[in-house]
Amino acid sequence: MVAPMKGQVCVVTGASRGIGRGIALQLCKAGATVYITGRNLDTLRATAQEAQSLGGRCVPVVCDSSQESEVKSLFERVDREQQGRLDVLVNNAFAGVQAILNTINQSFWEIPASIWDDINNVGLRGHYLCSVYGARLMVPAGKGLIVVVSSAGGLQHMFNVPYGVGKAAVKSNFSKAESPEMSGKCVVALATDPKILNLSGKVLPSCDLAQRYGLQDVDGRPVQDYFSLGYVLSHVSNLGWLTSFLPGFLRVPKWVITLYTSKF
Repeated sequence: MVAPMKGQVCVVTGASRGIGRGIALQLCKAGATVYITGRNLDTLRATAQEAQSLGGRCVPVVCDSSQESEVKSLFERVDREQQGRLDVLVNNAFAGVQAILNTINQSFWEIPASIWDDINNVGLRGHYLCSVYGARLMVPAGKGLIVVVSSAGGLQHMFNVPYGVGKAAVKSNFSKAESPEMSGKCVVALATDPKILNLSGKVLPSCDLAQRYGLQDVDGRPVQDYFSLGYVLSHVSNLGWLTSFLPGFLRVPKWVITLYTSKF
């Protein structure tokens, strides 16, 4: 079985469940050694066991991404155990779901200001902390990939102001309609792309990466192109009938979607 990432070292934050778990599974399947973080050791161990059954090695580490001391300890451990090697860092940890659900449909001035910290201490500040300590291992080696997982909130207003600011700041996008492991396949493709620097700093929707690398979801489904004109029109009740007449290559520019969903 081909293991394109054998010998590589990765860190995936927030990998107990969801997208982080899916990414860890695919990185291990590609042969990598993967350190996964979360706040619950039992769920981390369950993910690690499943990931290792696919190949590679998975190391569970309890780490709260909002605490710099714990982030520092994580990367010191990677440095010590892997002789300073770190090839891929995936910033995925997020702790604001319950805060969002509790304040849905409320205006920002009606919500306690502390929600900013509830949403962004892990999902934005934590990503920055991990990137700082991860880069200290990558830069001396002259190589490394940092991926920041976000949502459609990075392209348009969603939920509330703190969430929108946080997701726009980390700029990335993986569709909820896909399996969590689809994000992992995207990360593996990026990590093994010899021309990865051409994509540095860009917003990379999973549908674009699927087209670029010829990817399908883990169950064989094609990845939905949610920027295609047909897909967009299918969500407009009086124009949905047009979708069957439109070729798949016709796409809506991202700036049009951002403009359309703007409140200003």
